[in-house]
Amino acid sequence: MNSKLRSALAHEMHRQNKYVLYWMQQAQRVHYNLALQTAMNEANALKLPLLVAFVVMPNIPEANQRHFRFMAEGVVETMNELRKWGIGMLVMQGDPAELIPKVCMNAVSVFTDLGYLRWQGEIRNQVAANLHKANLDLNVIETEAVVPVEIASGKEEYSAATLRRKICNHILDFEHNFALATIHQAIDWQDMKSTVSTSYTLATNADPISLGHLWQCIVDTINHDTSVSCVNSFAGGYTEALTRLNHFILNSLQDYSAERSDPGKGIQSNLSPYLHFGQISPHQTIEGICSAWNCSWQYLPLLIQSRKNLAGMDRNIADFLEELIIRRELSFNFCHYNPDYDSYLSVPLWARQSLATHIFDRRKYHYCLDNLEQGNTHDIYWNRAQAEMLEHGKMHNYMRMYWGKKIIEWSDNPEEAYYTMLYLNNKYELDGRDANAYAGVAWCFGKHDRAWQERPILGKVRYMNARGLERKFQMEEYLKNNKEFYLC
Repeated sequence: MNSKLRSALAHEMHRQNKYVLYWMQQAQRVHYNLALQTAMNEANALKLPLLVAFVVMPNIPEANQRHFRFMAEGVVETMNELRKWGIGMLVMQGDPAELIPKVCMNAVSVFTDLGYLRWQGEIRNQVAANLHKANLDLNVIETEAVVPVEIASGKEEYSAATLRRKICNHILDFEHNFALATIHQAIDWQDMKSTVSTSYTLATNADPISLGHLWQCIVDTINHDTSVSCVNSFAGGYTEALTRLNHFILNSLQDYSAERSDPGKGIQSNLSPYLHFGQISPHQTIEGICSAWNCSWQYLPLLIQSRKNLAGMDRNIADFLEELIIRRELSFNFCHYNPDYDSYLSVPLWARQSLATHIFDRRKYHYCLDNLEQGNTHDIYWNRAQAEMLEHGKMHNYMRMYWGKKIIEWSDNPEEAYYTMLYLNNKYELDGRDANAYAGVAWCFGKHDRAWQERPILGKVRYMNARGLERKFQMEEYLKNNKEFYLC
């Protein structure tokens, strides 16, 4: 049976049902959310209300208190914003494969967004299979990539250079109109009593909800790791993300190309935690920059492809878009097409072979995991970077590269170094456990890079040292308490 006929039959079978459902997973926001917008349009076309369901999973891989708190700060804002639009939101705890089909018992159609990690795909497939038994399709909408991964490329790309042209060939096709339509049929919570079960429901937006209430519900029901403290430098949510975007546009973007790599300058957007949790859209980020500097979306392909020949604000904008679009979506490509993205096997063969030939090279310094985790090494710059991650939940992007290279040097073998990096990054970084995180760790071992001059320990993998930091940057400024770099 073809998909159009099946969809028509499903609509007929469910014509007496009460709502359209959007299962929110990756895109934890209201604005610039194409999955939510598509579900709203469907609800209006059918003259039905829209219900949004969000599941807090107790077994999210490597998530701890720091991550759950930041997520909760965004979710409670989303709940209250949806309430203003007449859209219901239900927050549950448990297994989405079990809960989403239960909530869909009275749904006419179901939509969700798209995350690129393995566990996200596995859950989507389980939910889709269970919905199929009830003659419902799970409609998956791209919300996080500017150009959907499979449209940009049908294979794993070697580097940013090979993906850049492909994305630029399609980018003009994905300038969306994100204006939200008024929902015609507001949710009626009295009519939803049969759908909302207290056995798995943490909260609804039937009434305004506070962060304290939602957080207490999560703490009471989710047995999560509390060993990692929450951070004060970042508050989650769309409003905070938008404030940081505007601050970056007004105060830092004009210096981005010249000073973004200098850890002592603090010229960074600090948007990666918000992008990771889907609390702000890359489309809105791009449109904010284009609007502020009178740059048309139609100009983006030329801007990105010719960035190395540009100067002034054009170069600043192009360099930022290179990171936001090309490098970020290269990481999506990596996680989508490489089944070993979270394994040492994801490191290119040439790099693994080169590292293996130097496995018995003498290490001047060697540190166990405990010393690394506490930032207890001889290297003051590395220690500062580790302290930055522990305290703020984020590390300067250039220092992440240096941080990773040193772990390779100080470990017994490269495979041990790889898993040490993943462990520390995913445990403490707010933007860890992300496609960018896996691609970034693999980059330290040669992924998306080329072979360099052979050296001890690292072989032909790119080398970085403290003298290079001191030669290029104002490292004395970086060693100061740099909390102001993360506050807005």
